[in-house]
Amino acid sequence: MGLTLLAILATALLLPGILAMRAYYRAGRVAEADPVFPPLSGVEGLAQAGMCCIAVHAAYAIILAGVAGLPPLIPLPLADPYAVFALHSNADLTRDHVIGLLLGLIWLSFLADLTGRGAAWLGKRYGDPGVFHGPLADILTLNVGPNDFINAYVLTKTDVEGGILGYQGTVVSLIRDADRFPVKVVMRNVAIFYLELAGDRPRRREVGESIDWIALSSEEWRNIAFRVLLVEEDMDDPSPST
Repeated sequence: MGLTLLAILATALLLPGILAMRAYYRAGRVAEADPVFPPLSGVEGLAQAGMCCIAVHAAYAIILAGVAGLPPLIPLPLADPYAVFALHSNADLTRDHVIGLLLGLIWLSFLADLTGRGAAWLGKRYGDPGVFHGPLADILTLNVGPNDFINAYVLTKTDVEGGILGYQGTVVSLIRDADRFPVKVVMRNVAIFYLELAGDRPRRREVGESIDWIALSSEEWRNIAFRVLLVEEDMDDPSPST
């Protein structure tokens, strides 16, 4: 088999590991933030993708070994993507090899997605949520109900009349860097305030104006803080529900 074809096949067989890794992190999403996907250009990303790839291919090889002894329900070649590696030359490549390779890659992709989702479910149930969300795991995972929301308090680098301009609003989207620290935040229903530093303690002065939406990046703020709030329903409300 030519080196070019061998390199293409090896790259294709690495895809399930990347798909499993992507499914794993996407399953850890919350309303306000996506888990930070380790870049594949780094050591950690390559190591995780490699481990996922080995796990998916090992599981698929076990499945193939069990299916190979069963009578086929559909007269198609066995979905074995590994058979092409046993060929001595490109001239030995047949239609059955190509069909088996394509079918195998399709089934490997499905298996990779299931493997990633299953690993994420186990991780969320029994593991550490910090794997997905890092230092902000406690804040992001507390926001689990339809009546829960996260408020952000942003102190900007803008000084006005001896005070610091700040914004308070409901977090819609939180984007983080590779270390899983916030770099951008999008908020709605934003209140504007000034934090005055005169005296023994800071004092907040409301501006009395609000903004529907605002997006801020880490270059624009001095600090950012978060708080999970719960809106409790009035259980004594006599109005009928619809």
